[in-house]
Amino acid sequence: MKKILLILLVFISFIKVNALSIDKMYIDSEIDISGNLLVKEVIEINNLNEDFDYKLYFKDMNLTLNDKNYYDGINVSIENIGLLNEDYDLNLLNKDDFKKYIKESNDIETIKNDNNYSVKIKKNNKKTYIYIEYMVLSLSVIHNDIAEFYYKYLNNLEYDIKELKIIFKLPYSSNTFDVYAHSNMKANITKDDKNYLVIIQKKDYKKDNDLDLRVLYDKDLYQVVYNKNKKSNIDALDMIKNIENDRISSTKRNNILPYVFTSIIVILIVFITIFIIKYKHIKK
Repeated sequence: MKKILLILLVFISFIKVNALSIDKMYIDSEIDISGNLLVKEVIEINNLNEDFDYKLYFKDMNLTLNDKNYYDGINVSIENIGLLNEDYDLNLLNKDDFKKYIKESNDIETIKNDNNYSVKIKKNNKKTYIYIEYMVLSLSVIHNDIAEFYYKYLNNLEYDIKELKIIFKLPYSSNTFDVYAHSNMKANITKDDKNYLVIIQKKDYKKDNDLDLRVLYDKDLYQVVYNKNKKSNIDALDMIKNIENDRISSTKRNNILPYVFTSIIVILIVFITIFIIKYKHIKK
C-alpha cells in the first residue's frame, strides 16, 4: 500500500512540474481613434511540451453598465502571427525593424469561434517565442460626456504566467484620464499621466485570476464611430465615478474585516485568560 501511495505522489508531482505554463508574457495595447484595441503580444514558453491553445476574446466578458452590455467588441482581426527568433529585441516592438524577428510557422493554426479567436500551436518540446498582433474591433464606448475603454485582459486564460507585463496607451493626450483596474490578486499598477499610459505588472499570475481595466478619456479622441451600438446616449461620467468609488470603499471594508475579526478574537482570549486567572485566585 505504501509503495502504491508513493508512486501516486511521484506521478502527481510529475504532472504538476510538467504542466505547461507561460514564463514571460508582454502585452502592448493601444486604443485608436475608432475605438479599436491594437494589441501586440510576446509569449515566452521555456518548454512547449504540449499543444498550446490561447484564446483572444472580443465579447462575453461579463462587463456591464446599468445592466447593459456596451463593452463587447464585434470581432478580432489577426494582423500578424508567428514565432520569434531567440535574439528578438523587445525595445523594437513598435518599430518596423521588429518584423525581421518574426517567422511564419506551419505549426500555428487560428480558429474563429463565437466569442473569440483560438490560436493553437503544436508542441515542439523546446523553448518557444510566440508573437501575436491583433485588433479587437469596436471596443471602446462613446457616452454623451466621455469615452470609455473597459476590457478584461486574459479572459478565461488556461495557463499560469510566471512574469506578466501589460501596457495600455491612449493615442493622444486627454484632459480626462481616469484609470480603474480590478482584479482578485495584487499587482503593481502604474499610471503615467504624462504619456497617457497604464502599466500593470505581476509575477506568478494564476490562470484563475481576473483582470479588467477601465479607462475614461476625452470623447474627442473617439473620432470615428463605425458601430452605432457603441453610442450609449447617456451621461456616464459621474455614474461611473460613483460606481468605482463604491467599489473602492467596498474593497477597503473587505480588507479591514479580517483585522477586525482577529482583534475581536485576541480581546476575547485576553478576557477569558483574565477571568480564568481571577477565578483560580478566588478559589484559593
